[in-house]
Formats: sequence, C-alpha cells, structure tokens
Amino acid sequence: MQDGGRDGGLGEGDMTGTALACVAAVLLAANPSAGAAEPGAQKAPAAEDAGGPKKAPEAGEAKDPRRLTKALEALRQEQASADAVAAAREFQYRCVRSVGNSGFCRCLNARRPQGVDFDAFILFTSRSRDELGYERLTPMERKLVDGALAARDGCADLLGWD
Repeated sequence: MQDGGRDGGLGEGDMTGTALACVAAVLLAANPSAGAAEPGAQKAPAAEDAGGPKKAPEAGEAKDPRRLTKALEALRQEQASADAVAAAREFQYRCVRSVGNSGFCRCLNARRPQGVDFDAFILFTSRSRDELGYERLTPMERKLVDGALAARDGCADLLGWD
C-alpha cells in the first residue's frame, strides 16, 4: 500500500499535514500578527481601540526566538521518533512475511543498526564482504554492515540456530 497504513494508521501525507499544522500553530503563538487577515480585509477592533483597558502581555505571549527554536526542535524530534516507529513496523512486517518467525524478527528489529531498512539488511546479510566491496566502504557504511551481521548472528545464537 502506498500510504504505509497497513493497520489503518495515518499515512505519510497525513503526518506531513499534521507537522505543518503544528509549525503554523507555533509560529502564530510566537507572532500573533503573522496570522493577520489578507491585505485590505477588515480588522476586528482591539480592546484598546474600543476604549477598553489595555491588557499587559502575558509571559507566554512574548516573542522569544529561543521558545520558537525549542518548539521546532521538539517537533523535529517527535517526527524522527514517529519515523523510527514506522521504520520498525515496516521492518517487522516484511521480516515476518519473509522469514515467518516473529521472535527472530523482533530480535533482528531490536538489534539492527538504526537506518538499516529490511532491503539493506537482506543485502548486507546475504552477501560476502567481498561481494559487498567491504574494503571500499566508508567507515560509517562498514559500521552498518557489521551491525547487521552482528544482529543476525546474535539473534540466530539466541534461538539456538547454528
């Protein structure tokens, strides 16, 4: 399925829309005038325009760039966490469909290096180092290959597979 929502969850496009809505809310909270109506539109009179008492800004309404930066960083971390959960689900789903042993797949999923999807995992673990061109790989790529091999071997040992 293209939406990634095998279990009826949100698709990738839905998450993007949610993230954009969160960013817009943060920006508007940091700068309420940013959400002003289009040019030429009638603006509702403020309390001070109507002769009412002026209201002092509350602490949370101050335009603080550090607050905005923190909110955006929290949003990035939340998105990264959601992406990691989705990647783990996808790995588990594809592994169980291919291998048929959910315990082994849970083990692989927990031990595989972050960023190694199922296709890369199969590529790394089904070829020799020579076939992978291991000597030409960057140190980071070698770390990913080594991590995938260690995950496979460790999980096979746990299950008593030799």
